[in-house]
Amino acid sequence: PIRELTLTASYGYQDATYDNYPDAPIASYLVPIPLGQDVLTTDLTGQTLPFVPKHSVVLTAEYNRRISNDLSFNLGTDFQLRSKYNVTDGVDQIRVVSDTTQLGVHVGLGDADGKWRVTGRVYNLTNQVYRTSLDYNSFVGSVYQSLSAPRTFAIEAGFKF
Repeated sequence: PIRELTLTASYGYQDATYDNYPDAPIASYLVPIPLGQDVLTTDLTGQTLPFVPKHSVVLTAEYNRRISNDLSFNLGTDFQLRSKYNVTDGVDQIRVVSDTTQLGVHVGLGDADGKWRVTGRVYNLTNQVYRTSLDYNSFVGSVYQSLSAPRTFAIEAGFKF
């Protein structure tokens, strides 16, 4: 064993479906409502809820080492995996986000007693871009989507006083 190394792992499983939702309203911006009808409905019974992946995994590794009487060094990484999920209710493929993975790394230097620390981070190291939300209007044929953040760099500074 390496005393300075901490490894963590977590796994989540969710089977989140509508048990009984035969008259689910359809948002009016998705489908035009015919004249004389107040609201359109659809049967979502058995469909997966939006934003709920069936599987999720998080793995982390953190290495912390004192490099002198006054300084400590740390290096770490985190990996996240989410299985496919829907961004809205419904069954058509445009609503589905494929399996996603995110990898982050960080390196830091700080006071050995924890009084201050400076850390450099890279989020989404592999620069994976995926859909995070979706709206579409079948009346005019427009699709609007939001995408995940691209690879991002950050420097953090922390102080205790």
